[in-house]
Amino acid sequence: KPFVTLTYAQSIDSKIAAHPGARTVLSGPESKAMTHYLRSQHDAILIGVGTAIADNPSLSCRIKGRQNFSPRPIILDPTLRWNPDSTSKLVENIKSQKGKAPYIIACSHAIGKNQQNRGFWEKIGAEVIYLPSSETKDGHILAWDDVLRTLGDLGVSSVMVEGGATVIRQLLAYDNLVDSFIITIAPKFLGTEGPSAGPVTELCLRDTKWLSVGEDTVLLGR
Repeated sequence: KPFVTLTYAQSIDSKIAAHPGARTVLSGPESKAMTHYLRSQHDAILIGVGTAIADNPSLSCRIKGRQNFSPRPIILDPTLRWNPDSTSKLVENIKSQKGKAPYIIACSHAIGKNQQNRGFWEKIGAEVIYLPSSETKDGHILAWDDVLRTLGDLGVSSVMVEGGATVIRQLLAYDNLVDSFIITIAPKFLGTEGPSAGPVTELCLRDTKWLSVGEDTVLLGR
């Protein structure tokens, strides 16, 4: 499987957004610069469809002189529901050749559905990949070992997982899939309405280090 780095920003009270589906800026400029450098060191960057819709991210490296080292975006979109509009930074980057076309990973259950969205992605050079899924009370979900194995088969040797909460929680449900944790903690509380990215069960990191990066604190671990 590829080397997996899990990195995200959270508040002191472990929230990654002020409200579900809300775009919330947590990282300061210094830790944002760190994140963009990390992107340049990975083959791919992965987020869930909820984050893609809420944040309208570019998923590129914006450090001067390293824009050509931007990772390939990967979007986990189980039902292939994302249909970006003309304001999509990701699509704009593809069309202007400032970023790579993404892999869109969907559940095999979605084959034959939302074909208009599939056609849109393939028209701009993206690859839609269908993988087996399991049905839960929250809908069909992808198996992370299948996702990572597929990325490895596609030549991806390292992937940076940035969220959101559902993606992080599902990834942490597996043992030993994450090789490196880089968690930025912003000096703010977001309150009780925000989503948390914590795992369902207890998880202890090892080889931990704490860094002060601007106003933020960054936890490194394995």
